[in-house]
Amino acid sequence: MYVSPRKKKLYTVVSILLLALIPISVLGFMYYDDWRTSATPEEKPSDVRMSDVTETSAVVSWTTDSDTEGWMRYSEGVGISGGSPLAQDDRDVRSGSTDKRTTHYVTLSSLQPGTTYYFVLGSGAQTYKDPDGNEFSLTTATVEPDNVPVPDPVYGTVTNGTNEGAIVYVTLSKDGVKSFPVSALTNDSGNFELDLAHVRTAALDDAFLYNDDTEMIIFAQGGGIGGVLRTSVGNSDAISITMDENYSTTDIFTDESNIDVGDDNDNDNVPNYVPPEDEPEEPEEEEDLEDGPMTKHDVPLTKLILGTGLPQTGNDTLTVTNVNENSFTIVWRSGSQEVGYVNYGTTADSLSGEARDTRDSLVEQGDFYMHHVTINNLVPETTYYYETHSGGVAYNDGGVSYQITLPATEDSPPDFDSVFGDVTGTAKDDAVVIARILGENGNSSDASSEVATDGTWTLSIGGIRTLDYSDYFSYTSDDTLEITLRTLGNEITREYVLGDVSDEIISLHLDMIEGEESDFGYGLFDYISSLPETAINRLTAIVLVVSVLFMGVGTYLLVSVYSSEKNARWEKEVLKDLD
Repeated sequence: MYVSPRKKKLYTVVSILLLALIPISVLGFMYYDDWRTSATPEEKPSDVRMSDVTETSAVVSWTTDSDTEGWMRYSEGVGISGGSPLAQDDRDVRSGSTDKRTTHYVTLSSLQPGTTYYFVLGSGAQTYKDPDGNEFSLTTATVEPDNVPVPDPVYGTVTNGTNEGAIVYVTLSKDGVKSFPVSALTNDSGNFELDLAHVRTAALDDAFLYNDDTEMIIFAQGGGIGGVLRTSVGNSDAISITMDENYSTTDIFTDESNIDVGDDNDNDNVPNYVPPEDEPEEPEEEEDLEDGPMTKHDVPLTKLILGTGLPQTGNDTLTVTNVNENSFTIVWRSGSQEVGYVNYGTTADSLSGEARDTRDSLVEQGDFYMHHVTINNLVPETTYYYETHSGGVAYNDGGVSYQITLPATEDSPPDFDSVFGDVTGTAKDDAVVIARILGENGNSSDASSEVATDGTWTLSIGGIRTLDYSDYFSYTSDDTLEITLRTLGNEITREYVLGDVSDEIISLHLDMIEGEESDFGYGLFDYISSLPETAINRLTAIVLVVSVLFMGVGTYLLVSVYSSEKNARWEKEVLKDLD
């Protein structure tokens, strides 16, 4: 076969390009993987510290050189994943939106006493572990029933800490022994308040004993500057600190409170979190503290966003609520508006019963993101098997039906006790409220209610059960009511004193977070960035295989071209000899 010089040149160029594709592809994916798992030096956490560790809460704070989002994921066991609880900056919790800052202050709440928790730090879209690649850990303090702390507040002002909030730490030092620090954020005026009653020893095993002569070291930090003031507990009136670039943290903090992220970090991404894009800020309504219920404590706002904005859905969001001797409720979330229902029965191989969403009618089923299905008219002390359905998908426990055993009927009915509220924002169109009571001797099981079309909701808590459903949960007006509002891609949790909300309307504001459309290029990179490492490895392997195939095709073309040319020359020589 004769190949013209022009075609020969074309085949050669094409073959060289195909042969070059394999190293280019491999190097490109290696570069991209390095890029996706690295944060800029300006976003890397520094000055990371723990403070205010109590029996049920802890604060982790840090700074970054540039404005970025700050967050954490934590768990009682090693192995943080995208399904682990997400905690965001306290200021994001209060505002209901995520902002970028250089100071980051995250409170972990509703923890268990004397329990070790593992966590990773989030800066922007990256996560950080210790220099050895292990998750950080902290252990909450144990309960001391005989030690009732007496409030001992400290007030002060950071004169130039008004822009985004400086972090103020206080460490007590007596006879050369330092306490574990307590901390606070400054408000918009630069003022701060913290309580010395919760100061503990460095080992967190006891209250730190102090008197008026005990040294008090106050350190303020924010925006790349800092300031230190050393005084005594008895001389803590009119504290004022001015921050500048010339500061040192030497001999301020205990080793137990410092967290080392190292100079280099593998930054293994914990999936299922991508900070939302900045949106125009809207002024938020201030809560009427006189007329409405007082929030006891704001716990982290959770935004569950995967890749391009889709929320965590399906099995990971299943929650059992409202359990009593005759009924129970299942709550879960879908990634799109779908019909949801539950199949159930008294044997695992016969789920003949069907229960619909509490918002459905007898003749029509609605499409929802949040599904709220109650199964009624059941038999006490009976085990029921069930699986949920939405969007044509059946959700179960790895192919096995979920199961629940209902409690026995109590001798006397529970008290009639309910809490009421309303929801504003786009969440009111499709949301569910979940609540539990946090008591001195433990927590209750969950109760829930769908949000009505007008944004109102009612939760019955009089018959709320213990965690094992065996008895009614005993509570008082001083206990804490934890309320979580869930919607598409977003949820917020608040804590209230029960006695403060018994006759009040609890108002909650929340918006849905939907996936945003983007052009193909950025959408593809966002999608790839959201994949777990195993998926990235599989994608790299596929590209490698395709590249090898292209290399084979290129080699075949080159061999074919030059073999044809060789045969053509041979034919010419033969014909020439014959002539």
